[in-house]
Order: sequence, then C-alpha cells, then structure tokens
Amino acid sequence: MEFVEQKLKVSDIRLDQENPRFPPTSNQREAINAMLSDQGEKIVNLAIDIYQNGLNPSTRLIVFKEGENYIDGDGNRRITALKILETPNLAATFPNIKRKIEAILKKPGSVPMEVDCVIFNDRAAARPWIFINHG
Repeated sequence: MEFVEQKLKVSDIRLDQENPRFPPTSNQREAINAMLSDQGEKIVNLAIDIYQNGLNPSTRLIVFKEGENYIDGDGNRRITALKILETPNLAATFPNIKRKIEAILKKPGSVPMEVDCVIFNDRAAARPWIFINHG
C-alpha cells in the first residue's frame, strides 16, 4: 500500500461528501453543516482545544486523492473544527456555534493552517486504515 506523509494546508483538504455517518452531500457547505448538526458541541470543544493547544502531534489525518482533490478520510471533526476556526461564517447556519467560535478567536491561541497527513492514492487504498481507526 503506497502512501506519502506530507503537510497539507487545511484549505486544500475537502470533507468527504460520502461520509458514511451521513447521507451523501452535494457540496462542502452541506458536508460542514452535516458535521455541525451531528457533532456541534464536540466540534466546538475540539476547536477550543486545537486553538489553545494545537493539533495532537501523535495523530495524522488520513487523506486520499480524488481527481485533483485531497479528501479527508479520517479526521472530519478536526478538519471541520479547523475550517470554522479559519472561517467562522462556515457555521452561519448554526448561530450558537458561530458565536462560540468567534469568542474563542478573541482569546490567546492560534489556528493551525497546515496539518500532518498520510495521503493515499485513492479511497480504496485508504479504506482499510480508515476502518482500523473506526473499528
């Protein structure tokens, strides 16, 4: 199984619109909304922790290529937290969450702009590792 380890910009990683936790979504905004609807407070708590302490250095995201895109195969909560920290308006559909994120950003901390990733060539190559993490 071939993969590379590499840092990617958060903005270059897309949420998986075929995330098995939710019905398929048609765009990134819907994927973010699905995550926030299901995991809202957990994502806010994760965003607070990431903002104050950084990302866990012992874990990397599992990402796979789909055409020219990098798709997050394992780490959707982390990527959602990072994306709404980067752009709080992505949580506009959830005003309470958006307010909490904006309040976080007024305190000391930082938003990581890059994440350590293990990048697989496609979904099929990443699937066994994703299942191990979720098994």
